[in-house]
Amino acid sequence: MDISSAFTYMKNDENLMMKLLIGGLIMLVVYFTSGFLVGIVLLFPYYGYWLHTMTQVRDGRPIPLPEWGNWGDLFSKGGMIFVIALVYNLPVLLFTCCIGALFIPIMIAPEMAEDILPVVGIMFACLSCIFSIIMTLANIMLPAAWIRYAQTEQISSAFEFKEILAFIRNNIADYLIVIVMSWVVSFIASFGIILCGIGVFFTGFWGTLVTAHLYGQLAAKMNGIGNIPETEYIGL
Repeated sequence: MDISSAFTYMKNDENLMMKLLIGGLIMLVVYFTSGFLVGIVLLFPYYGYWLHTMTQVRDGRPIPLPEWGNWGDLFSKGGMIFVIALVYNLPVLLFTCCIGALFIPIMIAPEMAEDILPVVGIMFACLSCIFSIIMTLANIMLPAAWIRYAQTEQISSAFEFKEILAFIRNNIADYLIVIVMSWVVSFIASFGIILCGIGVFFTGFWGTLVTAHLYGQLAAKMNGIGNIPETEYIGL
């Protein structure tokens, strides 16, 4: 894994500032419309751009970054990324509802709270443990599911669990590096909030480009390409 290149490769794009501006503005609009359907729909081209960037890195063409064009393709590909994430997180959402439902009897009949609270507490602890396990598994498998979809462009391939688990097992070290570094990048990007609360959207898009490169390197292994040669960056 070439981690350092993931943080710097985008600076070699001559139109980087314009692409950052568009990506950041999309996230800004998404933030202010997140309570409406339009906020979710606008995430699709953003995810689509991430997917295009990732596949270019996978194929050894990290620069130039994709253009913000062909919006139909960005919407459709990003929509698939969103659907895959949603399906993988359905069990998490289900258990969230179950945990919330535990407190309904207490809200309906507060006078019974003292009697049922111990039982509710035990059930809450058990469900919380199961919730944590399911959420961890979903977060671990989701990157491989996205990579596999990018490889075949068939959404069904994102749910071929046997192949996905085999890929994770065969590349466990690099896989864990990508997951951990993605968390680190998200943390670093959050510091953009110091720019009057707006810069976070633009540093967030920078973080998206970093994770796209890391995922692209991992995707290259699924395609049997291996690490992207250092020479790919010479002269960019």
